[in-house]
Amino acid sequence: MRYAIENSPKKKIQNAKNNNYRLNHREAYLNFIPTVEGSVGAVANFWRSIDPETNTYTNTASFNNAYEIYVSFTIFDGFSVVNNFKIARTAKLLGVEQMRQVQDDLCLQIIQAYFNVIYYQGLALVTQEQLTESQNNLKTIQLNENPGTKSHTDVLQAEALVSKQDLLHLRAQNSLNDALITLKGVMFLPPTKRFRSTLRFAMH
Repeated sequence: MRYAIENSPKKKIQNAKNNNYRLNHREAYLNFIPTVEGSVGAVANFWRSIDPETNTYTNTASFNNAYEIYVSFTIFDGFSVVNNFKIARTAKLLGVEQMRQVQDDLCLQIIQAYFNVIYYQGLALVTQEQLTESQNNLKTIQLNENPGTKSHTDVLQAEALVSKQDLLHLRAQNSLNDALITLKGVMFLPPTKRFRSTLRFAMH
């Protein structure tokens, strides 16, 4: 079941939804925190001027910098931040429950498919035993037909019973194959996968 859950497309889709729910919940929570912004500025100036005393050029440079920080927060917005937070929190919790529902549904499908396999395995064994018994009975009747103990009608009836048991066994085998395909499908296993442990359990 762990393998089936990890490889389930529904589980992966729900996991992606839950990630979005968590992100929305986080964003809604961050809306309660004040917004902090900052800026840094710097200005450098260079110029030349004439010294009136010496009548020569002089080079002058200046550098100014400034640092600013802003803090803003909403005093009242009609409770929209609170309501959005509640909605996001509810969606997050709902996503957790939806994930559990997906996993529970998948486990239930696997259990149902598994017991269908067990049932049809047992049915195939029973019909095989009945077919073998009817075949042995047919051989006995055929051996006793010539001495006169059994009539030809008895032989025909025994042959009809063998045909009937053979048909029932074939149907049981087909149902078992369908049940195995269904089980592999709900478990997302390759068609070539064999359930040896399941077969041993059914035999016991």
